[in-house]
Amino acid sequence: MHLQGRWHDVQEAPAECGMETMAACRRCNMLVATLPFLLHSVLAQQPAPWPPNNWWQQHQQQQPPAPAPWPAPWWQQNQDHQQHQQPPWQHQDHQQQPPPQQHQEQQPPWQHQNQDHQQHQDQDQQQRRYVYFAESDLIYAHPRPRAEYVSAFTSIGVREGEPLKQGTVEGRIEVNGHETGLHDGLTRLSEDGRTLLFKPQQPFKPGEWVTVRVHPGLMTQADKWLKGVQWSFHVSETDLSGYLIYEGNDEEENDTSNDRRLLANHRHLPHGALRALQDASDLPPAVEEMQSDWYEAPYNSYKTIPLHLPRMRIRGPPKTEKLAPGCIFASNSLDRDTVGNNVWYPYAVVVDNSGDLVYYEEREAQQGLPETGTGPPLIGVSEENGHFLAYAGIDIVEKDRSLRFVRRHHPEHGYALDPHDFRLAGNNGNRLFTVQDKQRVNVKGMFDGAPDEYVTLIGAIVQEVDVANNVVMEFRSWDHFELPSLVAQSDARFGVEEPGTAPGEWDLIHQNSATFTDDNSILVSWRRLSAVLKIDRDTGEVMWRFGGTAALNDFTIASGGNTTDAEAEKPFVGQHDATLQGGRLVLFDNANKHANTTSWISSRVVEYELDEANKVATPVFTHYGGLRNKTHRYVSLANGSVQWTKNGTAIVGWGGLGILGHLPFVEEVSRDTGEVLLSFDWKDGSSSYRARKYEWRNVTPHWPPALLLDNGTLYYSWNGWVPAAGEPLAGWSIERANGAGRFEWIRRHKKTRFEHSTDVDASDAKRCISYRAVALGDKGMRLRESNVVASPACFSNLRKAKKKPAEKKTKKPPKVTIVNPY
Repeated sequence: MHLQGRWHDVQEAPAECGMETMAACRRCNMLVATLPFLLHSVLAQQPAPWPPNNWWQQHQQQQPPAPAPWPAPWWQQNQDHQQHQQPPWQHQDHQQQPPPQQHQEQQPPWQHQNQDHQQHQDQDQQQRRYVYFAESDLIYAHPRPRAEYVSAFTSIGVREGEPLKQGTVEGRIEVNGHETGLHDGLTRLSEDGRTLLFKPQQPFKPGEWVTVRVHPGLMTQADKWLKGVQWSFHVSETDLSGYLIYEGNDEEENDTSNDRRLLANHRHLPHGALRALQDASDLPPAVEEMQSDWYEAPYNSYKTIPLHLPRMRIRGPPKTEKLAPGCIFASNSLDRDTVGNNVWYPYAVVVDNSGDLVYYEEREAQQGLPETGTGPPLIGVSEENGHFLAYAGIDIVEKDRSLRFVRRHHPEHGYALDPHDFRLAGNNGNRLFTVQDKQRVNVKGMFDGAPDEYVTLIGAIVQEVDVANNVVMEFRSWDHFELPSLVAQSDARFGVEEPGTAPGEWDLIHQNSATFTDDNSILVSWRRLSAVLKIDRDTGEVMWRFGGTAALNDFTIASGGNTTDAEAEKPFVGQHDATLQGGRLVLFDNANKHANTTSWISSRVVEYELDEANKVATPVFTHYGGLRNKTHRYVSLANGSVQWTKNGTAIVGWGGLGILGHLPFVEEVSRDTGEVLLSFDWKDGSSSYRARKYEWRNVTPHWPPALLLDNGTLYYSWNGWVPAAGEPLAGWSIERANGAGRFEWIRRHKKTRFEHSTDVDASDAKRCISYRAVALGDKGMRLRESNVVASPACFSNLRKAKKKPAEKKTKKPPKVTIVNPY
């Protein structure tokens, strides 16, 4: 599964090869096909300029041509000219050599030192050969040797493992495209100094081969001298117009409304629902049949919030004393068929443990479900600095504690952001992005009966990007798994159109989460394979795989306990939101194919303790969904999440997209007893891609509070205002002024909810009175004033003042009759 060879080597194996000797035949074919290249390498004392990555396709297409000529390597030049045509890094040594002596038997003492220097130089000359990556000192290179489908906007990255010396970096990497020639670019070190990067100034040409040379002489901080390395890769055939290039400064807020048109080739729903896997008769009861112990959320009747903000219900009073501190972060998502042609209003929403509103962020309303997805699926808080993070259609926007724009986060190499996941590393600020990479691939030979036609395969990419937008690690599914193996492991069938994919697309993997682990690794979830993979953060190699079929799974499930036969066969199916901390894997198991609304098996939260050395997984916690009514259990076909809090409770996002009826978009569950401590539900039947809980404090928005006067009552709120933990006296001052007079307070009180109200004196309705609400911090400090509203009498007086004065009546002159004397 980890071979870099492609599926064509199986296709082209001789007919007489049995299954037992298939691998041996592949090796024979590869040896015969690569023999000319190996011979060239031996004679030239360097790797062949174009490693035969696709030797099995030589009968179908021409062998990649030789690259544009490089300057002749110094070891291939005539020995008589070597003294005059040494490479640049030898000039200094050559100039420092003393002149040769005619009589060696009478050499002066200093000549012995020169001989030692010459001997050392000869040794250096041997070391300065360009070697293959496998023979080098490097542990990571991007793109990988013989990589295919590489972005035309890729950067080059290499890593030895230790910090590198800045003085040995400049000019160390040369990049040569067969058709585009030598590339100018920026050479620099990553923020941690461990990765050498080269960013070409211009993109590569689609379909061309590119050779990379890392010249000898790169040195680590420990004075380790690194050998020269050479390898090549193949650029994707994707046209340059199919890439998304983020313009401008990421730390300057830009209007991205026009950028949505650029996403035409990248749009993809963030759920990949498996509606077809469910029995058509397994439909939920009507919403009215849900259990009756739900009541309205506190904010549902507020006056100062948008009309279309999704309203919420609460199932039973939350058990406040057992809940973890913090706020729930969620969004509203719906299945495309559920939305239909109705207007859809997406929001990012933050509520507290009582279900009261804390903050909302409105997105652009859409007629029907927009192509960009089912809502703002990613919403949360950076645990490092408390900044608000939310998916904004084209990137992740970060806002500070005043909710002002800080910067935007996005992947590099021309890839569009896949909104399935985004993570911030707490130690260095590195970002982790998921990317869906769509490539045109001929499926002939990939499975029995595969037609000779091209389809759009969706590959999986994970990028780790530092704060300076350097890609320090890129993991690509194309580099690690043969396509026939992925086809055999995936539940996505060829030619079956799935929700979330365009016609002609084949989503074999559907990567839906990528997280940092506490042992400097990365964990990814591949939904279509029902598997999670652990990736070495330094090398980009797959460390192990858990889940999926027996051919894919590296682990065995410990027997005993509550392990079912289905779980022993596949520990989870169609999962979401996998994390690994302290040797324990926790994820949301959608249990597709296994779960249905009338069985005892439902979608669930499951946690395994992993013995990574012996590859044994032991179930240690399972929480199944409850009853939506007397007979139907929770079944979530898509989305879902789980998060452990510091208090040991689990924050469970049930997802579902409303496909099988209402599900709570979030519940908080006791780890010890499984008791449901909190349960919130969107009234319109929508769900949340994820639900998270964060301790979010000391937020003072940069916009003013809202104030509304309605029928003699003032309603006021400040969207996003979260007092600091040390501000128990935060509250409001309600003030009035007679006409244009001075404001005086009429009421002061503590802040206890999102929106408050104050009745005004009935006599004020007959006078022109102005009102304002002032948010107060601890010790009465004035934070921000609202807009000023006026009583109805002010408008009445204004209308009177604007009335035109009556026109004065003037006396008409007396009528004069003139008599004609004639």
